[in-house]
Amino acid sequence: KTVKLEQGVNVIDVSASTPGRSSAFAALRVTYDPRVRIPDLAGKVDDDAAKELDKLGLEVQLDAVGGLFDELRTGPRRVCESDPPAGTEVDPGTNVTLKTAKTC
Repeated sequence: KTVKLEQGVNVIDVSASTPGRSSAFAALRVTYDPRVRIPDLAGKVDDDAAKELDKLGLEVQLDAVGGLFDELRTGPRRVCESDPPAGTEVDPGTNVTLKTAKTC
């Protein structure tokens, strides 16, 4: 039988999860700490990308890399790349730096 685990510590009464059995003292303690995959955020507006990472439980730092002329351009800053890069699996709470500019 499959038992859905919540993030953090889970206690499962092994006997009670078997059909036709009542609760017993046989229990199993399991810790579930999911990894998070960094999404591909290239081209997204920096604030929207930061919110997306925040929803995944990641810490976000924005790093403007466009230089002096980038300040003169119109439009929002967009994500050029991330560190760690898109596709990397990390622990919840990991710091992700988004390098942003108006043109990448």
